[in-house]
Amino acid sequence: MQTMPNNPSADWEVLHECSDCGLMNRLPPPVAGRDIFCDRCNNKLREVKEPSLDRAMVWTIAAAFFFFLAVSTPMMTLGLLGNFRTGMIGSGPMMLDNQGYWIIATLVFLTTIVAPFLKIAGTFAVLLGLRLRRYLAVLARLYAFMQHLDDWVMIDVYLLGILVAYSRLQGIGHVEIEASLIGLAGLMVSVVAMDRCMDPEAVWEKIKDRAVVNVGGKVIGCDTCYQVAYANEGEACPRCFEILRHRKPDSLQRTSALALTAAILYIPSNFLPIMRIAQINKTTTYTIYGGLMELSRVGLWPLAVLVFIASIAIPVFKLLALGFMLVETRFGTARNLRQRSHLYNILHFIGKWSMVDIYVVSILVALVHFGWLTQISAESGGVYFAGVVIITLLAVKSFDPRLMWDAAERKPQPSFVFGVKKSA
Repeated sequence: MQTMPNNPSADWEVLHECSDCGLMNRLPPPVAGRDIFCDRCNNKLREVKEPSLDRAMVWTIAAAFFFFLAVSTPMMTLGLLGNFRTGMIGSGPMMLDNQGYWIIATLVFLTTIVAPFLKIAGTFAVLLGLRLRRYLAVLARLYAFMQHLDDWVMIDVYLLGILVAYSRLQGIGHVEIEASLIGLAGLMVSVVAMDRCMDPEAVWEKIKDRAVVNVGGKVIGCDTCYQVAYANEGEACPRCFEILRHRKPDSLQRTSALALTAAILYIPSNFLPIMRIAQINKTTTYTIYGGLMELSRVGLWPLAVLVFIASIAIPVFKLLALGFMLVETRFGTARNLRQRSHLYNILHFIGKWSMVDIYVVSILVALVHFGWLTQISAESGGVYFAGVVIITLLAVKSFDPRLMWDAAERKPQPSFVFGVKKSA
């Protein structure tokens, strides 16, 4: 059985399984600013940064301040014929829940308040623990959880929703921007800066040095902390304690079921209205497409294009791309493997931006409730569209791109890099 060298000169001669193609790569010594790529599919294995935990702590504290400002102060005030309504970031979920749309309310609350809070609090705990060098096993589990949390922090998408909602509110009454919007903008910048100051691999090395642990079985890589170990399928990672799998279990079946469900939900999400505007002399319902046409009608073409991309183009693109990758994998097609791996990474990046219409509805129902003058309420189409967004996010996460490379070889074949065997 192969083992890693223990001499000091090999400290950074470590193995890394490519999450896109499954190849075991032996990483060169890290050089700040010089990214490391997979030898086979050219996937970025590591973005080598100049980590500064002190700067990360400063930005984490700044993010906590801006988060408190964002959730505790008003976001916008709408005035109509001497009546004023003020909305906070938590007002939307409350109004949606009052109208019976608790699913959308929960989704908005989790992605705009709970997930950002957990990310800030978790980052602070990890940085403090690393400074004190205590509770490292707890820190490992916490940091592993945070790796899965990042996809659900959607402050940037919420800010785009505010921009779209603001344009619509201007057609209803006088709109004033409040302090919460400054907090949200500051929060987004702080979180980005916080992440830029932290090299995930460097953090994992501080929690526990990466080395191949001989516990029997075949070599296997952890998708969470990048540890490569001699472990059996289903055992816990010796560094982050996540369950080790050669491939995501039942990936093709789960992805197919989720993609099909999302495709079915996409039909009513486009034909049913997502919100209703009741005014003195008329009541108007808006579908996603209708809202897009309204933006273009009043001359807001840039916003109309953004909404079209986020709410129509991206969901369709995700469903078609997932279907394409599933079919190619089923048939074991070997063509364009690199391009398909890159396509998967694109799907992972763009998925959350379809939430923009859900956030727009959340903001509008929080501000526009003037009784008989005008009232905005959510409609059932929003539930179906929220289902499409979340289910496609889960479908992308459940798909294992390494299976495309496995299938192209017709059967799992061992990969060898510098004499280290990886069973596919």
